[in-house]
Amino acid sequence: MPKSEAKISVFDEGVTHGRAVYMGIRVHDPRIGELDAHIRRLHASAKGAGIETPLTPWELKAVELYKTYIRENWEMIKY
Repeated sequence: MPKSEAKISVFDEGVTHGRAVYMGIRVHDPRIGELDAHIRRLHASAKGAGIETPLTPWELKAVELYKTYIRENWEMIKY
């Protein structure tokens, strides 16, 4: 998405309360290391910060797996 199209709602938790949770995920040729444990920690951290997560742990895992697949196979699948 171009910067000019990026938008954040004024009601976003990060804007109204300065709350955020950030975690990195390691990818090892092309497996995501400890994804289930990472997602559990991410949801626990969000809950502890009072942030509702828009995706269930299963939905988040599906998104991360899809993004990894696209990243690893981009040359083969791009059109």
